Amino acid sequence: GGVRGGGWGMTHKKKLSGKVRWFTPPDILQQARIALGGGFTLDPASERHANDLLVGACRYLTEEDNALETDWGCGVEDRVWCNPPYARGVIGPFADRFIEQLGEAAGAILVNSDTGTVWYQRLLEACSYAVLFRQRLKFYCPDEQRYVAGNAMASTLFVFNGRGPWQGWNKLGVVITAAKN
Repeated sequence: GGVRGGGWGMTHKKKLSGKVRWFTPPDILQQARIALGGGFTLDPASERHANDLLVGACRYLTEEDNALETDWGCGVEDRVWCNPPYARGVIGPFADRFIEQLGEAAGAILVNSDTGTVWYQRLLEACSYAVLFRQRLKFYCPDEQRYVAGNAMASTLFVFNGRGPWQGWNKLGVVITAAKN
């Protein structure tokens, strides 16, 4: 959700050491709110600081809540934001869980653009549309209290059951409508 990197499979000590927490840029979050038709009701991959500072979801799940095992309780009126941990072996299960738990709720998931992976292809096949960002995103590093450039990979945002206009994404990237639509 608001946090990527670290967590979900890393020890607590490892998670808190080094630059493993990266928060979503606010312009991406704001455009996602518009695309989903309102404020977020759930962030299944967050922490209190990220939620208080940037995401503002009504509910959020932390690493301790284990979103890969917990029922998210999504209803048709929910708007789910997810920026999962990008760690190998974690992002794939998170992508699958996002598709499984979202149901008819509106949702957006921000991931690295690892187009050759099975999980990326699943998201692409299931989404309403995808946004391929023109530039690498600058994520907020709370440990350094600043936005950090140098993201190693490009990012893609997948939107599901969007209830708002998608045209605002054009200023940030290329919008690709899923073939199923």
